[in-house]
Amino acid sequence: MSADHPPQTTGRSAGILRSPLFDIAQFVGLLLFLGWLSLRSIENLGYHWSWYQIPALILKSTADGIQPGPLLLGLGVTIKISALSLVFAFVIGLVTALFRLSHSPVARFVARIYLELSRNTPLLIQLFFIYFVIGPLFGLERFPSAVLALSLFEGAYASEIFRSGVLSVDQGQIEAAASLGMKKSYIYRLIILPQAIRTILPPLTSQAISLIKDSALVSTIAIYDLTMQAQALISETFLTFEIWFTVAILYLMITITLSFFRHVSGKTAQDFLTSRQSCHVSRLLLNSTFTERNPWLHASDCYMFFSFPCWHCHCPPKRPLRQHSSSSWSRRALLKRLSKAAFSGSAWTPSSRGQ
Repeated sequence: MSADHPPQTTGRSAGILRSPLFDIAQFVGLLLFLGWLSLRSIENLGYHWSWYQIPALILKSTADGIQPGPLLLGLGVTIKISALSLVFAFVIGLVTALFRLSHSPVARFVARIYLELSRNTPLLIQLFFIYFVIGPLFGLERFPSAVLALSLFEGAYASEIFRSGVLSVDQGQIEAAASLGMKKSYIYRLIILPQAIRTILPPLTSQAISLIKDSALVSTIAIYDLTMQAQALISETFLTFEIWFTVAILYLMITITLSFFRHVSGKTAQDFLTSRQSCHVSRLLLNSTFTERNPWLHASDCYMFFSFPCWHCHCPPKRPLRQHSSSSWSRRALLKRLSKAAFSGSAWTPSSRGQ
């Protein structure tokens, strides 16, 4: 084989390389190598390991049975704070993204001020400000103050992820939906957001992992999360390396699980949303309001204009556009004619409809 044509990876090999299990195997291999390197380095220091004491710090046996240890209790607090902050951060990010895309100058100004303040100041300072300044004014305790600080900080970054996902949707589809008379809320809910999921999900997962790691800072306001529990145990047992390595493994378990869930559920969620999207659009096209405005439209146009088939309604299967319209019309020309007719109030019928 010549140098101009390098050998291509087979389909099976490419599938293995794209598998999340391959990524996890690579990560575990790197982790084992770093662990071996750390152990060799610490052995030169003459450190005596006491791993036998670690299981009692995770699960302890009492007269009432097996009870969670300090590290497991701290892990539960970390998961609770991260989960609540993640939900609120996504809501704040979505609202801020819609403000940024709004035509209202006031909404854009408010969103810009929030983004600049959140992204250009350290999370630790924001945490202290909310706990020591905002908290006493509104009676916020340590836990809600930590959730609010993490939500506001991560929501600023999530807003840019949502905004980029919305802007990644083809403008022609938005114009097609507007020309059919859809409300803006319908356009966002049925056209834009379901298609933006595939673009949004990977960076959003990375942002969720970053939030979980940033949650370690809540220990600075005396919340006994995983990091705070580790610090307290180190001061009692002096098992510095063992406890920190255990904490690192617990954090890795959370983040790897989240990454694996994103790989597994990403395509399934996107396909489900797309199918629901096509059904809603088909029902709108079958609505009397749309048929009165555009008598030549019917449910099969959900694929002609929006590039997705309908799985639950009676739309035709996925086929090229020219089978739905005249062969001389491209999608852009068809949309341009439709938009011009909609705004001028005149009627226009594709030649292939025979109307």
